Amino acid sequence: MTVWIVGDNGMVLHTTNGGASWIEQTGGTLNGLNSVFFLDAMHGWAAGDVKTIIRTTDGGATWSPGS
Repeated sequence: MTVWIVGDNGMVLHTTNGGASWIEQTGGTLNGLNSVFFLDAMHGWAAGDVKTIIRTTDGGATWSPGS
């Protein structure tokens, strides 16, 4: 199972081993993020401060501004 977290300064992290290690992703923003949601294994969104929304269509490998 993959678990995602987001936070200050556009932080996006995920783990696939129960939190033993975390992999940092490039969120494409310096704004704070406070929620993340995946529709399926490939499509996800994160939202946060100043109407910031980023999205991924490749399972979190890359993130870009979008709705």
